Amino acid sequence: MSQSTLQLLNSTLQTMFQAYDIGDFRRQIESTFKLMKLRKNDGKWFKDDLAFLDHCLLRDESDTYRLKKYVEQILKANRKNPFLMGFLKEIEGKNFGTIDRKLAVEGPQVLFEALVYSWILEHMTQVLVDKPDLLSLLHSHWVIERSKVNSLPKGIRLFFKIKLVSVEGPIKRIINFHRTGKVRPSFLRVMLPLNIYEASFTDLVQGKPHNAFAGLILAIFRPGKSLLGFGSEVASWSEDRKRVEISYPGQLAWNDLYQVWNMAFITRYSYYPLIIQKLLQPSLSEHFKNPKYYVYHRTLSLYVHLHFGFFNYLNNEQKGLENWNWLDESFTKSWGKANMKYSLQYFQHVLGLKKGSLSHSEGSKASLDHSVPKKR
Repeated sequence: MSQSTLQLLNSTLQTMFQAYDIGDFRRQIESTFKLMKLRKNDGKWFKDDLAFLDHCLLRDESDTYRLKKYVEQILKANRKNPFLMGFLKEIEGKNFGTIDRKLAVEGPQVLFEALVYSWILEHMTQVLVDKPDLLSLLHSHWVIERSKVNSLPKGIRLFFKIKLVSVEGPIKRIINFHRTGKVRPSFLRVMLPLNIYEASFTDLVQGKPHNAFAGLILAIFRPGKSLLGFGSEVASWSEDRKRVEISYPGQLAWNDLYQVWNMAFITRYSYYPLIIQKLLQPSLSEHFKNPKYYVYHRTLSLYVHLHFGFFNYLNNEQKGLENWNWLDESFTKSWGKANMKYSLQYFQHVLGLKKGSLSHSEGSKASLDHSVPKKR
């Protein structure tokens, strides 16, 4: 009896840990930091302050345990997302041809590289949260490194410029918030919904209306006063003043829906097993610990990810390497259809909060069990 895609994924993960030892992981981590212009060829950090990332480096065999515990942390956190678990339940026992073939041929290597990237992305996100001053240093460093590049194709150059406008703008504001000690109450109230609308339009024109619908629902319930008049708190400092708290109606459910909506959206890219790590990482998937931190963590992670993508593309072009091609149209559309259903459940959930005259904070507390209205 043949295995389903999910069963193949699980068995391939086990094979990956058997095929690669701690030395392989250490070398790949070092290589990725060098790729991102953070570490020199002599093994030193480009900036001494980046030494905070030393704990991300794997030193000996005992660190294999750390990696396995990290994978368990990712799996445990993502199991708390009812929308993600709902989709996985829907495709349980099913097979997706392209993914099955890719898992069989290059699965261990791809999962190995994805795990290393997730590990780096998570540690960098944590460091940028704990050391806010490091964000300004990193921003200045990457601006200089980007200025040295002039060989990108015109289309790719335009793509990164557009992404930088949408991501680097908020990063500059965050740097200013930490410098002045003041948070702009309307932070991301317009920019984030616009980004979601943009992605939803892309979904729509590329024949994925179901996921586009889910994105529109997310964009309607924006920070601050939404289009439908549902209240939300303004952006403000967290108690430790290391993060900016951003709220939405039905906060937990919004975060969960955003996770699966964006996961489905990025499966349009051939190398999505790598870039999906920016959503699976614990700093985002464990948002239930403090839902208001979600968007701040997401912004920091996306900023790091954007630069990884930029330098990785440049490296592949220079070396003549081909990007992975894991595209599976049936998988992407199946996920989009599921997300449309989940977005309607979220919509009903928020309407229930409004009807009951609950405040946003009460609504968040009421949804801590990650429940959404069930169909009768």
